[in-house]
Amino acid sequence: PGTTQNVREERIVRMSANPAKAAGPPSTLEESRLRQERDRFLAFAFCRNDLLIELDAAQVVHFIGGPTEALLGTPPEELKGTQGTDLFTPDSRPLVEQLLKAADLGERITQATVTMIGADGAAPPTFEINGYKFGDLEGHYFFALRSNGQDREDQ
Repeated sequence: PGTTQNVREERIVRMSANPAKAAGPPSTLEESRLRQERDRFLAFAFCRNDLLIELDAAQVVHFIGGPTEALLGTPPEELKGTQGTDLFTPDSRPLVEQLLKAADLGERITQATVTMIGADGAAPPTFEINGYKFGDLEGHYFFALRSNGQDREDQ
Protein backbone atom coordinates (compact mmCIF):
# COMPACT_ATOMS: atom_id res chain seq x y z
CA PRO A 1 0.00 0.00 0.00
CA GLY A 2 2.57 2.66 1.00
CA THR A 3 5.59 1.28 -0.86
CA THR A 4 8.11 3.56 -2.50
CA GLN A 5 7.04 2.26 -5.91
CA ASN A 6 3.36 3.13 -5.25
CA VAL A 7 4.25 6.63 -4.06
CA ARG A 8 6.40 7.17 -7.17
CA GLU A 9 3.62 5.95 -9.48
CA GLU A 10 1.08 8.15 -7.73
CA ARG A 11 3.32 11.20 -8.21
CA ILE A 12 3.77 10.38 -11.91
CA VAL A 13 -0.01 10.12 -12.34
CA ARG A 14 -0.51 13.48 -10.58
CA MET A 15 2.18 15.12 -12.72
CA SER A 16 0.66 13.87 -15.95
CA ALA A 17 -2.81 14.99 -14.85
CA ASN A 18 -1.69 18.52 -13.96
CA PRO A 19 1.99 19.22 -14.66
CA ALA A 20 1.85 22.81 -13.37
CA LYS A 21 0.42 21.77 -10.00
CA ALA A 22 2.83 18.86 -9.64
CA ALA A 23 5.78 21.11 -10.35
CA GLY A 24 4.97 23.29 -7.35
CA PRO A 25 5.93 26.92 -6.92
CA PRO A 26 8.86 28.27 -8.93
CA SER A 27 12.19 27.85 -7.22
CA THR A 28 14.45 30.75 -6.42
CA LEU A 29 16.71 29.54 -9.21
CA GLU A 30 13.80 29.57 -11.67
CA GLU A 31 12.75 33.06 -10.54
CA SER A 32 16.34 34.24 -11.00
CA ARG A 33 16.45 32.74 -14.49
CA LEU A 34 13.16 34.43 -15.43
CA ARG A 35 14.35 37.77 -14.06
CA GLN A 36 17.58 37.47 -16.05
CA GLU A 37 15.62 36.63 -19.22
CA ARG A 38 13.32 39.64 -18.66
CA ASP A 39 16.32 41.92 -18.13
CA ARG A 40 17.93 40.60 -21.30
CA PHE A 41 14.84 41.47 -23.37
CA LEU A 42 14.71 44.95 -21.83
CA ALA A 43 18.37 45.47 -22.71
CA PHE A 44 17.64 44.48 -26.32
CA ALA A 45 14.66 46.85 -26.43
CA PHE A 46 16.72 49.77 -25.14
CA CYS A 47 19.46 49.17 -27.75
CA ARG A 48 17.34 51.06 -30.26
CA ASN A 49 14.74 52.86 -28.16
CA ASP A 50 14.64 55.52 -25.50
CA LEU A 51 11.23 54.87 -23.96
CA LEU A 52 9.13 51.74 -23.56
CA ILE A 53 5.45 52.21 -22.79
CA GLU A 54 2.84 49.60 -21.96
CA LEU A 55 -0.81 50.65 -21.92
CA ASP A 56 -3.48 48.43 -20.46
CA ALA A 57 -6.65 47.55 -22.39
CA ALA A 58 -8.21 50.85 -21.23
CA GLN A 59 -5.18 52.68 -22.72
CA VAL A 60 -3.84 53.72 -19.31
CA VAL A 61 -0.07 53.66 -18.67
CA HIS A 62 0.72 50.34 -17.00
CA PHE A 63 4.52 50.57 -17.40
CA ILE A 64 6.91 53.18 -18.70
CA GLY A 65 10.65 52.70 -18.81
CA GLY A 66 13.54 54.87 -19.87
CA PRO A 67 14.87 58.31 -18.97
CA THR A 68 11.44 59.91 -18.61
CA GLU A 69 12.69 62.71 -16.36
CA ALA A 70 15.31 63.76 -18.90
CA LEU A 71 13.00 63.43 -21.90
CA LEU A 72 9.59 64.37 -20.48
CA GLY A 73 10.40 66.13 -17.22
CA THR A 74 8.48 63.56 -15.14
CA PRO A 75 9.64 60.42 -13.30
CA PRO A 76 8.11 57.13 -14.47
CA GLU A 77 6.22 56.49 -11.23
CA GLU A 78 4.26 59.72 -11.76
CA LEU A 79 3.33 58.72 -15.33
CA LYS A 80 1.95 55.31 -14.37
CA GLY A 81 -1.86 55.50 -14.30
CA THR A 82 -1.98 58.37 -16.80
CA GLN A 83 -4.28 58.08 -19.82
CA GLY A 84 -1.89 57.11 -22.63
CA THR A 85 -2.98 59.80 -25.08
CA ASP A 86 -2.31 62.47 -22.42
CA LEU A 87 1.43 61.84 -22.82
CA PHE A 88 1.28 63.40 -26.29
CA THR A 89 0.79 66.97 -27.46
CA PRO A 90 -2.71 67.96 -28.63
CA ASP A 91 -1.41 68.03 -32.23
CA SER A 92 -0.22 64.40 -31.99
CA ARG A 93 -3.24 62.95 -30.17
CA PRO A 94 -5.37 62.34 -33.29
CA LEU A 95 -2.49 60.36 -34.83
CA VAL A 96 -1.94 58.43 -31.59
CA GLU A 97 -5.67 57.60 -31.46
CA GLN A 98 -5.48 56.35 -35.07
CA LEU A 99 -2.46 54.22 -34.18
CA LEU A 100 -4.31 52.70 -31.22
CA LYS A 101 -7.29 51.88 -33.46
CA ALA A 102 -4.95 50.28 -36.01
CA ALA A 103 -3.38 48.22 -33.22
CA ASP A 104 -6.90 47.14 -32.16
CA LEU A 105 -7.29 45.72 -35.67
CA GLY A 106 -4.06 43.73 -35.33
CA GLU A 107 -1.83 46.10 -37.28
CA ARG A 108 1.72 46.84 -36.22
CA ILE A 109 2.64 50.47 -35.70
CA THR A 110 5.84 51.31 -37.51
CA GLN A 111 7.89 54.48 -37.66
CA ALA A 112 5.20 57.07 -37.03
CA THR A 113 6.45 60.41 -35.73
CA VAL A 114 4.75 61.78 -32.62
CA THR A 115 5.39 64.65 -30.23
CA MET A 116 5.21 64.10 -26.50
CA ILE A 117 4.62 66.64 -23.78
CA GLY A 118 8.03 67.64 -22.44
CA ALA A 119 9.34 69.37 -19.37
CA ASP A 120 7.93 72.82 -18.63
CA GLY A 121 9.57 75.37 -20.88
CA ALA A 122 11.41 72.80 -22.97
CA ALA A 123 10.72 72.15 -26.63
CA PRO A 124 8.34 69.17 -26.95
CA PRO A 125 10.35 66.06 -27.78
CA THR A 126 9.52 64.18 -30.97
CA PHE A 127 9.80 60.43 -31.24
CA GLU A 128 9.56 57.63 -33.75
CA ILE A 129 6.98 55.21 -32.35
CA ASN A 130 6.66 51.50 -33.08
CA GLY A 131 4.38 49.03 -31.38
CA TYR A 132 1.47 46.63 -31.36
CA LYS A 133 -1.33 45.27 -29.23
CA PHE A 134 -0.69 41.86 -27.73
CA GLY A 135 -3.92 39.98 -27.09
CA ASP A 136 -2.22 37.21 -25.12
CA LEU A 137 -1.18 39.74 -22.47
CA GLU A 138 -4.63 40.96 -21.46
CA GLY A 139 -4.99 43.11 -24.59
CA HIS A 140 -2.17 45.45 -23.60
CA TYR A 141 -0.47 47.80 -26.05
CA PHE A 142 3.34 47.87 -26.26
CA PHE A 143 5.25 50.83 -27.69
CA ALA A 144 8.92 51.55 -28.24
CA LEU A 145 9.85 55.18 -28.83
CA ARG A 146 13.10 56.54 -30.18
CA SER A 147 13.93 60.20 -29.74
CA ASN A 148 14.84 62.26 -32.81
CA GLY A 149 18.46 63.22 -33.28
CA GLN A 150 17.69 66.87 -32.51
CA ASP A 151 16.35 65.91 -29.10
CA ARG A 152 19.41 63.75 -28.43
CA GLU A 153 21.84 66.67 -28.87
CA ASP A 154 20.52 68.30 -25.68
CA GLN A 155 21.14 65.19 -23.54
